[in-house]
Amino acid sequence: MTLRPAPEPDTPHAPPGKQDGVRRGHAPGADALPGTARHGLTSGSPSPDTARPWSARRPVLWGLLALLLLLGGFGAWAGFTRIAGAVIAPGRVEVEQNRQVVQHPDGGVVVAIHVSEGEVVEAGAVLLRLDGALLQSELTIVEGQFYEILARRGRLSAERDGADTIIFPPELMRMAGLATAPGDQTAQIVQATPGAEASRRPATPPTADPAASASGDGASGDMAALIQGQQRLFDARAETIGQQIEQLDRRRDQIRAQIDGIVAQQAALDLQLGFIMEELTSQQTLLDRGLAQAGRVLALQREAARLEGERGSLRAEVAQAEGRITETTLQILSLSTQRREEAQTQLRDLSVRELELAERRRALRERIDRLEIRAPVGGVVYDLQVTTPRAVLRSAEPVLYLIPQDRPLVIAARINPADVDQISVGQAAVLVFSSFSMRDTPELRGQVTQVSADAFTDQVTGQNFYRAEIELTPEALTALGDRQVLPGMPVDSFISTQARSPLTYLTEPLTDYFRRAFREG
Repeated sequence: MTLRPAPEPDTPHAPPGKQDGVRRGHAPGADALPGTARHGLTSGSPSPDTARPWSARRPVLWGLLALLLLLGGFGAWAGFTRIAGAVIAPGRVEVEQNRQVVQHPDGGVVVAIHVSEGEVVEAGAVLLRLDGALLQSELTIVEGQFYEILARRGRLSAERDGADTIIFPPELMRMAGLATAPGDQTAQIVQATPGAEASRRPATPPTADPAASASGDGASGDMAALIQGQQRLFDARAETIGQQIEQLDRRRDQIRAQIDGIVAQQAALDLQLGFIMEELTSQQTLLDRGLAQAGRVLALQREAARLEGERGSLRAEVAQAEGRITETTLQILSLSTQRREEAQTQLRDLSVRELELAERRRALRERIDRLEIRAPVGGVVYDLQVTTPRAVLRSAEPVLYLIPQDRPLVIAARINPADVDQISVGQAAVLVFSSFSMRDTPELRGQVTQVSADAFTDQVTGQNFYRAEIELTPEALTALGDRQVLPGMPVDSFISTQARSPLTYLTEPLTDYFRRAFREG
């Protein structure tokens, strides 16, 4: 814009039209300028007669065109540009399936420590050993009762089956220091002879058992004494029953002898009765002829009747004697039957006790085996809680942790519950290890391999979160180079989500708001 000079004050006779035209082109505030400045600004300017009026149309048009170009460009950028989204989740490095905690279900007193903090151990290695004196004493008592029941079961089985020999269980024979030949199912056999002292004879030549020898001479001696005791009891009971049967047999023989005597008496009576009947017949004939007395005939008749009575009495005695023989035979059978029934009843009672002791024995042996705390997996010893012997471990108290070395490392990220709908298995992620220098560490990429089905609760802060596991890609592992990734390192995870336009970012809060605002309650 060019400033034009105001009309001179000494030209009062200028035409009105020209004065008005000059004033229309006069810049506001030009009168306030000093005279020298005003003349300097208008040097070289056209004359008032040729100046054109100023118009803002062209600048406005250019401004509107620039504004349209700006809005159009911004709209195109906002509508067609794609901005990748990401869910930011803090996390840390963990071993797949996490670290392995080592605990003891019963607890006890530590007597030996075989590892130290940071030591690498193999699976099955002994870590600690607990005191087992009390458990060993209890096991000795339980096993003594258990082996006694085994010995009794062998004796009672022989009595139940009516056998003349006892077959003891092989386990009992091994504990006694005797073992059968390989492939032979029979153990120690005892021969019982009724009425005589039973003699012991093995079914196969006994050999020393290494397991029994390892258990100690005291235990072998106790088992041998237990077997001998049951053998003597078996022999004594067999001898007693044999003596009772022998006595009953003698009684039966006596009764048979009595029967033989009665039969002989019957024969004599039959002979006497025959003679009496012949004489009676003769006397009766003479009496009919009047040659004999009637008293004589009556006396013979009385004698014949008496002999008939005695013969009947002898027949009754024979029947009674035969009845006694039957009773004696039943008594002999009853002795064997009663012995078997008693043995069966005792076996039934022993079976329950045997099962109970076997279970207690198994449980005690398991507890003794657990006195040596072994490594469930191979790894590095971490957070060892016991450092001195005679320390006391509580039940299920963590003893130490093992960090497996043969399992891949994963990043356990905590996902905000509001963002979990955007996370799925297979999504890519960018991982930033804050422990490494950002200048030297390249961008590491990973992939989501697992998302928890339900939310977890932080026990410290009380906040809920979802757990997502992210594995490093092979390229990322190569890019790490010599940098060592250790469990527990903090990691910031940027999990890629769906790409959206800037316009969506701008309008989505409004659409969400209106969607909730116009929903019916």
